[in-house]
Formats: sequence, C-alpha cells, structure tokens
Amino acid sequence: MNEEELLLAIFAAQFEPKLIRLTNGTTYEIRRPGSIAIGQRTSAVVVDGLIHTVANVHIGQVEPLAIHRLARRLYSAAVSRGHSRGFAETMAAA
Repeated sequence: MNEEELLLAIFAAQFEPKLIRLTNGTTYEIRRPGSIAIGQRTSAVVVDGLIHTVANVHIGQVEPLAIHRLARRLYSAAVSRGHSRGFAETMAAA
C-alpha cells in the first residue's frame, strides 16, 4: 500500500481498531491511533512496547479488528464441533 491508501484505511472517518496483515502473513493489531506512525515508505507499529518497522509495500491488507476476531471465533467453533475441513480451512485464512 502507498502512504495515502494506508492513511485512508487506518484513519478514515472515526478511528476503529484495525488488523494489518503483511504479505508474509504477519499480523499487527492497531488498537489506538497512536499505535502506528505512517511514513512515505515505511510505517512504525507499536506492539507491547516494541516498535516494529514495516515497509508499506509489504502491507497487503487492512481490516477492522472486530471482523478478524469474529472470523477466529467462527473457526474455533467449527473445529470444536468437527465441521468439515473445507469450512475450517476457509476460516483459517481469515
């Protein structure tokens, strides 16, 4: 993502917690607006007091954190009930 796309994805309208997914599968939860500093080519994400520097081109997806948590709960429920692997595998990708 470029700087403008990232700013819009994180701070559009009223802030709500987000999940950033990198192209290598790493995820970062942005719970507060102060948890991320967005630059032209890189961004700094604060997680548990540690600063992680991320190249913006490696940010593949930004989604509301609430959706990610719901997907994980549905996945856990499907696995615990022994539902088909197809459903569980689909939800695991969320």
